[in-house]
Amino acid sequence: MTARHAPVQASLEDVPIYVVTGFLGSGKTTILRNIISQPGMADTALIINEFGEVGLDHVLVESSFDNVLMLDNGCVCCSIRGDLVDTVGDLFTKQAQGSIPPFSRIIIETTGLADPGPIIRDLTTARSLHGRCHLARVISTIDGVLGPQQLRDTDEVSAQIALADLCLVTKADIAGRNAVSDLLADLRAINPALDILVVSHGKVDAATLFSQLIPAVARNNAHANHAAHDHTHHHAAHDEAHPVHHHHSGVESWSARIDRPLAWDRLRDWMAMVYSLRAPHILRMKGIFWLAESARPVVMHGVAGLVSEPTTLTAWPDNKPESQIVFITKGLKAALLEESFATHVLATAEPVATHGGAHGL
Repeated sequence: MTARHAPVQASLEDVPIYVVTGFLGSGKTTILRNIISQPGMADTALIINEFGEVGLDHVLVESSFDNVLMLDNGCVCCSIRGDLVDTVGDLFTKQAQGSIPPFSRIIIETTGLADPGPIIRDLTTARSLHGRCHLARVISTIDGVLGPQQLRDTDEVSAQIALADLCLVTKADIAGRNAVSDLLADLRAINPALDILVVSHGKVDAATLFSQLIPAVARNNAHANHAAHDHTHHHAAHDEAHPVHHHHSGVESWSARIDRPLAWDRLRDWMAMVYSLRAPHILRMKGIFWLAESARPVVMHGVAGLVSEPTTLTAWPDNKPESQIVFITKGLKAALLEESFATHVLATAEPVATHGGAHGL
């Protein structure tokens, strides 16, 4: 008879969810196998598309109930059968019933051809998951050897990079140093806010992947060579922010750094206008904002057409007040965002009414 765990109260803990995506053959299998074998990962719930894809057969033991298997390292593992949100909800239900042990994180592995946008949207909008879990990080793997060509030829790979918080460049042990360096430049051109780890032999520290860090935009905008600095307090839109253009499946990025406080009402209204008119074309937005109305840094995230509620940090990254913003778009010219931001947010005159589509937006 399968052992049952002591029943627990329905968990109200906000469990972090980590989405692991990456193109076919990019190394998700090896990395996931490595991660779940590390100390401290026993309280993990792993949701995958099919067991065979992840290569966990050697650690599977008797199932405690349909579609959820116990691994010999203490993790629970299930496959997606139908709706992802229902699958996540079932894990919480079975934990409350005592059918599975408590878990402190959920890892969701996507198929190699998946655009993670719909997955992210489902996880962030599902009312049934509110108060139970939150999307903590999107992790994408990319092949250090084949990645440059895949970025050029495959829309899904560009989307996976654009939506990721952290990218793992795999197979660095067989890729040439110059090839990896060129790939890193391509990745940052697509997503200037991306954290990047170069991985050899599929070995990566789980604590690094699942630590809660300062938002990536605060750490990596330094790599966006075209980010502009506003050193004046007058309207000088042309030299405050510059778009970054590249040719990966129509994806563009625009980033800016502004070292003076912004007006919240202008920023709020501009953001509302942009998302009301162009949400389907905005893959990712990250921003840390210096607002005249707030003593603390204000953080906003946008993923797959959805914008999070503003939150605050306790301190400025590097103890330097400034706004840092990154937009990643597809089918929307970055220059239009730059022009619109300058007109509606940075201008000293009264902002243009936001109900229209001024400046091409």
